[in-house]
Amino acid sequence: MADREFDLQSLPKGISLEVTDQSWCLTASTRSVVDGLLFGFVSLLLGLGVVFFLLLFRADGKISLLWVSLFVLALLITFARMAVMRLLGKIVITVEGHQSSVFTGIGSVGRRQQFHWARTKWIHEEHVVKPKSNYYEIVLIGPSQVRFGRLLSKVQRHSVLHALRQLQQMQPLGDGS
Repeated sequence: MADREFDLQSLPKGISLEVTDQSWCLTASTRSVVDGLLFGFVSLLLGLGVVFFLLLFRADGKISLLWVSLFVLALLITFARMAVMRLLGKIVITVEGHQSSVFTGIGSVGRRQQFHWARTKWIHEEHVVKPKSNYYEIVLIGPSQVRFGRLLSKVQRHSVLHALRQLQQMQPLGDGS
């Protein structure tokens, strides 16, 4: 879908845009009930499996119950955090004059990256391949790089990407300084 064919007035479910004279705010939900429940279920199974496996070693007296508990707790927290983000998370891109930020998190808890919208030169999608992960993210390139959106669905990520490109083509809110 070309950016000029993309309609900011009919964004897909889970994405909203609020525009005023001096600011705009693009919000995208990372909500995926199926993924969230799947992460939760996998977390539970993984935790139970690890407990069972480690308790077998415990029977031989080779592993401390404290270390077993800490290991299982760390795994459960990691997977639970991903599950909660998939169920309740959001990405909020806000531009108010010269103040611009991308927030990724739940409620007010999360990560906020500051950037200068008027100096953003390029907006693109990047395929990131690492030894144990493979994902897509949106990258804003200007004086600094801002990367976000890896938890968005393909449709949401493309919609946010096209919306940002259209917003960039509109009259800038700042003078670029």
